Formats: sequence, structure tokens, C-alpha cells
Amino acid sequence: MPEYPTPLENVEESKDEEMKDGEEGENEVDETVQETSQSIAEQATNLDAQAPKGPRSKIK
Repeated sequence: MPEYPTPLENVEESKDEEMKDGEEGENEVDETVQETSQSIAEQATNLDAQAPKGPRSKIK
């Protein structure tokens, strides 16, 4: 009967693999953060465009 690794052993091995190419993973995170920030900025710009124009003194 073949011996299967326990789930914990699998986790340890995958951590080692991730550490080897850790820099690539960080770049992916940076790209995701930039994309999300850009998306939020675009949404804010769209909301600004939808906002009613005029003096704020009308709001009471």
C-alpha cells in the first residue's frame, strides 16, 4: 500500500515552493493593489460627476 503524505506535510512543501518564488507573489499582490486602487479612484470620479452641482449653502 503506498504511503500518502499527511495534509500537514503537503502544507510544509507548498510553503517551501512559495518561498522560492516569493518575489513573484509580491509583484502579483502589488499589481492587484494598484488595480483595486485605480478602480476605486475611477468609481470616486464617477460619483463626483453624478453629484449635484451648485453652492453648498443650499444644503441645510
